[in-house]
Formats: sequence, structure tokens, C-alpha cells
Amino acid sequence: MKTINVIAIGLLLSLSAYGQQNTILQTSLSAAVTAQATQIRVASASGINAPSFSSGLAGSALWVVDPGQTMGELMRVSAVSGTTISVTRSNKVTAHASGAMVLVATNANWFQTVDAQGSCVLAQTYVTPWVNTNNGNQWKCSTQTLTWVPSWGTPGDPQLLTGTATASVAGATAIAGPLVEISGTEAITSFTMSTGWNGQSFCVQPTAAFTTVAGNNIAEASTADANQTLCFTWNARAAAFSASY
Repeated sequence: MKTINVIAIGLLLSLSAYGQQNTILQTSLSAAVTAQATQIRVASASGINAPSFSSGLAGSALWVVDPGQTMGELMRVSAVSGTTISVTRSNKVTAHASGAMVLVATNANWFQTVDAQGSCVLAQTYVTPWVNTNNGNQWKCSTQTLTWVPSWGTPGDPQLLTGTATASVAGATAIAGPLVEISGTEAITSFTMSTGWNGQSFCVQPTAAFTTVAGNNIAEASTADANQTLCFTWNARAAAFSASY
């Protein structure tokens, strides 16, 4: 009986852990990294943990991707000192530019080696976004289709909405992925990009005539036409998005 109880408790704890969604974080390199370096500097060390053998923690993993790329380098964290991170490099070692995207898996097993597929329920997903370090693909669970859909830099059906409809905000409006639906007519003054964005364009399916205001990370004013797809392209030199109409 005691053995059965222990097994049951372990199963419940396992199911509970799986039901808790884990979130990949994002920061960037604050200095260039050579192919030989064993230390990197990041803008923020939030969520980056060193291994702790006494606590049984394997430590964090980092996925470093240069601007304009989707394939990156997987690094394992060995020590953390402020924003200087000691790492073990993978067998695909390369130099990286200052400003390169760094995705942070607080627990290394949050990164995956296969693509997500099939149906999903956002509240029950193990990790978001789902990052496949074998090919650089990113996936998100869409609350509109209840399936895994391509996220930043991942080829796939361009008609699949990333998430729920977003209401335009008189200020910063969140962009969940490559294709989103925006409702309302408020004047958007900037876009807040979701984790995994690395300079890619995105498109909006507007349900109303919202507007954008030049400034911040928006290059010029624009007005959306209801039900006419509007796309925004990133200009890295200007650090701003330009509208397709």
C-alpha cells in the first residue's frame, strides 16, 4: 500500500509539473563573441541559472542567433557572474555579433529537438515558444486554431493566426507572431514584439481601421483598411517598421 501511494504521489507531481507552462525568455549579447570564447556578456541575466549539484539543477541553456538568422548555437551555462555568463559551447561553434538574440531556457530541457505538431491547448503546453534547436524553427500554440502554428522565422502556412485577436492600444500594441488579428481603431504608437522575434516582418488582419503613428519603432503613419491584410517590414538601420500601404 505504501508503495502504491508513493507511485501515485509521484504521478500527480509529474502531471502537475507538465500542466505548468514554462516560458522561454529573451535577451541579447552586449558584446561580440568569438568562436573560441567560453564567456559571453548579455544585456540581462534574468532566468539564467548556473548548475547546482546540491540542488540537482542542470542549469540553463542559451540559444544564440545572429540578426537576420533563424539557426543559432546552443550553449550550456556553467557559471553566472552578473551579466557575464560562462558557457560550454556546442559542436556548431561560430562567432556572434553584439546584439545577437539570446533565448533563455531557465531549465535546459525547455529547448526541443523536434518540431511541435498537432493540436494543443495553450494552458497545457509544456513550454512557449517551442524552439527546435536542430533546425531553428519556433512554434506557438494558437488559441484560434488550437494547433501548433509557425512562429518567428519558421516556414509554414501564412494563413494561420498566431493567437487571439489583439485590440489596438493607444500606445504600445503586442504582436504575438508573424500573423495576428487586430481589432479596434486606436492609434498605435509602437509595437511590442514577442519572444523569439529577430527582425522578421509580420502581417496584420485588421477588423477595423486602426492607425499607426510615426515614432518609436514605427517609420511612418498608416491607416489599416478593415479586412485588408497589412504587413510591416523591419528596417534595422532605422530601427523601425514600414507599412505595406
